[in-house]
Amino acid sequence: VKTPYFLRNFRGFPTTSENKMRSNALEKPMALLINNYSASNSEIFAEGFRKLKLGKIIGEPTSGAVIGTSSYTLIDGSRIRRPSWGAFTAEMEDTDLKSRQPDILVENLPDDFMNGRDPQLVRAVEELMSELL
Repeated sequence: VKTPYFLRNFRGFPTTSENKMRSNALEKPMALLINNYSASNSEIFAEGFRKLKLGKIIGEPTSGAVIGTSSYTLIDGSRIRRPSWGAFTAEMEDTDLKSRQPDILVENLPDDFMNGRDPQLVRAVEELMSELL
């Protein structure tokens, strides 16, 4: 999220932020939804979202499956993948088997899915609306 630092306008048009004129910028509140299906790069994304203080993280803890693999060809021509790369926070916390935690815990239960409800999304919208007012 970029904070406006300078405003401009073209005669007869509304004033807008310099950020929007010069780059891709989002100046509204954001939220991130995570759950136990979030793994690998989505967990790395959640870590960055939190560190950069881009907004609230809502949902359930991620799966804790951040590990990089390499592919190898076996003698019979088949291929396997083997864990090879570690992934660490800036503080050197190993993220493998350590889920990223939401700021606001909200579960989506099987009954919610079957009945077309999404409590995580509803809570995210509530949070964002409260920040806009």
